[in-house]
Amino acid sequence: MGAIYKWLKSVFAFACDEEIGYIEKNPCTIKRDFKAATRGYFDDDELRLMQEGVTNPEKSWHKWVTLIAMYHGMRRGEICQLRREDIQLDSRTQKPFFFVRSLGTEQNVKTANSVRKIPIHRNVLSLGFMDWINDKEGKIFEEIEARAFTGWFSRFMTNCNVAGNDEYGNVRSFHSFRHSFITKVRNAYPNLHHVQEVVGHKFQQGKTTDQYTHRIK
Repeated sequence: MGAIYKWLKSVFAFACDEEIGYIEKNPCTIKRDFKAATRGYFDDDELRLMQEGVTNPEKSWHKWVTLIAMYHGMRRGEICQLRREDIQLDSRTQKPFFFVRSLGTEQNVKTANSVRKIPIHRNVLSLGFMDWINDKEGKIFEEIEARAFTGWFSRFMTNCNVAGNDEYGNVRSFHSFRHSFITKVRNAYPNLHHVQEVVGHKFQQGKTTDQYTHRIK
């Protein structure tokens, strides 16, 4: 029930967006008798354990999908649909970035705000990411099977001794990397709009971005 309500709310929110204007008010304002599940976050020690856990991965995508999510806060779908041409160099600085966008039928973005350029973190570069993609063409993670992804990540967390819930009892999954990234950046960097630009949230005072920001020790 909670998942259905959340989906409907997001559809109506899109429809009443000021730039869309299909409807004036979101009808999903009724009082709910359930609480939507809150996604947990990973603390610094857990992130370190998981980074160490992909040092010698069974499959190369285990390493790069994990590190991209950890250091950039990208959604799983955004990562898995990346193509070689989505890794580009800035014309001025010559530093590489991910271009999250929607091209053709093989790529989709969640909202218009999701289209963005994300500088590739120096730690990911130092681990050889650009060398790894040099011989790639088309989708760089072509071998990922969506149905097997969730099972793999659950086992990976267990192998890294990372619990399925955070200290507040919130469930952790791959999407928790996004929560962790936003939490860490917001606690270190005061410009909310810059954070929203990097993670692909609509420019507004908190709201969605606040939902991803957790209390930390």
